[in-house]
Formats: sequence, C-alpha cells, structure tokens
Amino acid sequence: TLTDWLESQPLDNPPAELFELAGALPADGDRANLYQTLLAQRPDDLWLRWRTIELLALTDPAAAQTELTALIAANPDNLTVYFFQGELAQRQGDLPLATTAYQQILEREPENLGALAALAGVQFQQGNLTAARALYDQVLALEPDYWEARYAIAELNIADDQKLTALDQLRQLPP
Repeated sequence: TLTDWLESQPLDNPPAELFELAGALPADGDRANLYQTLLAQRPDDLWLRWRTIELLALTDPAAAQTELTALIAANPDNLTVYFFQGELAQRQGDLPLATTAYQQILEREPENLGALAALAGVQFQQGNLTAARALYDQVLALEPDYWEARYAIAELNIADDQKLTALDQLRQLPP
C-alpha cells in the first residue's frame, strides 16, 4: 500500500496517515529517503526519527546512540524514547543500558506492562532467571492473559531444566 501510494502521489503535502504508516512499519533501508523527506516536514516525529536511528545503527552504532541520546534529551518526559533506548541497547548487546532504560519507565509508571516484560527479557538474556520470573509474574498479576509473558515463563522453565512444566504451560497457550 505504501509503495503504491508513493508511486502515485507527490510528497510535497502528504496526509498525516503517511507519517503514521511510515513510522509504524519496520525500518527499511529502501525507505531511508522517504524518512528524510517526511522528517523535513515534521522534524519532531518520534517514530520517523526512531526509524532513521534504527537504520543508522546498522552502519554506525555509536552515531545511532548519539542520535538517540539527543532524541531523549529533546523528549525526556515521553516514555516512548526510553523504549527506543532499551530496544537499541538490547540489539547492540548493551544489557546494562537496556536495564536502565526500562527502569526509567518503571520509575514513572511502575505497572507499565511493556517495560516490565522488556526488563524481564533483559534479565532472562543475562541469565538472571529468578529476577526474570519475578518480573513476568508481576506482568501476569497485572494482566493474566498476557500470552507473551506466559510463553516467556515456559521458556524460562526450559532454561531451568523444567521441560515437562514448560510443555504443560505451552499447551495452555492459545493457538
């Protein structure tokens, strides 16, 4: 849909939906020029800036971190930028920075399911299975049907050599 629209419409006055769609779709190097064109019209669009940072991280991780730091400085009260920071840090293997990013969200919103689950995932990556399990349990206490947390707990049980328990848990997940 995006490609068809771009082939048939000028970019001199794009509708708001184009900004939303370009920011919502995963980062794609083929859309780098589109991101720049749209950012020239809306330089403060968080999602478009994030997509450019994601692309930059593929070729220059340090520059991507610098750009993200500037984005956070310009939007310190927007929790979304801390999710961006956590995700980028995880991709780059900087798990302490990812932990800090998700903890900053939780300081402001202690029951933020996304941040709790993301922090649990970081703990899991670090091998802190007990901490990860406690965080996933918090997620499930807040939202019992959060299937991603249920799945992650099953994976924790596999990692903890509780394969039969994990198999039972996986069978209980929706198809």
